[in-house]
Amino acid sequence: MFSVIKQDMAFMLRSLMVRNGVMRQIAEASDIIEVGDSDGVFTYCYADQAQAVRWTLWTSSITVNSKLPDSAVTMICDPEQAIRLAPDESADVLLSNCYLHRLFDPHGFILEAGRVLRSGGVMAFSALAYPTIEGLPDAAAAGRLHTLPTPDDLCRWCAEAFDVLDSENYPVFLPFRAGQEADRHAAGAAGDAVPGNAENGDCTLCYNVQLVLLKK
Repeated sequence: MFSVIKQDMAFMLRSLMVRNGVMRQIAEASDIIEVGDSDGVFTYCYADQAQAVRWTLWTSSITVNSKLPDSAVTMICDPEQAIRLAPDESADVLLSNCYLHRLFDPHGFILEAGRVLRSGGVMAFSALAYPTIEGLPDAAAAGRLHTLPTPDDLCRWCAEAFDVLDSENYPVFLPFRAGQEADRHAAGAAGDAVPGNAENGDCTLCYNVQLVLLKK
């Protein structure tokens, strides 16, 4: 089920990108980075169509989609470390689908993205977010929410380094308990845990947050 949600998020993010001219920028960009897991959904779909001199996929998964085009360079790495090591103003576009909420420090990653992108560069991403921290009292009490942003958190962090061109929030019920998700984040394996039992109300209301950003 989670893979279906990721596919839906990628489709909705692409629609937002089309609406804001990002697909045209991808076609004309020199350096493009996708940050994600093994799917590399935008790399898979668009790397061969782009004129980019360098299209790079940063992935933390050791199992990489074997159908990714040869025109892309796949780096199995810690994306948070990779972006800290990337040179200033070295990319034109940064893309990510259903991944930033899995990072230990998504706020820091967004700020680093602002440094790495060139003037006029674009960042487009989707991420899962919880409606409010107050909605997860048990997990909050255990101090495990530092990696679980709210939609307002994501928008506020992005505004520090970017102009927000467009944003959308879509509610989505995920088939696991909030506490389970917090535990997975703390263990660095968010999104990969055992599903909950939806019939017993073992679900969590999240938001699929979509943002298209222009570097200030």
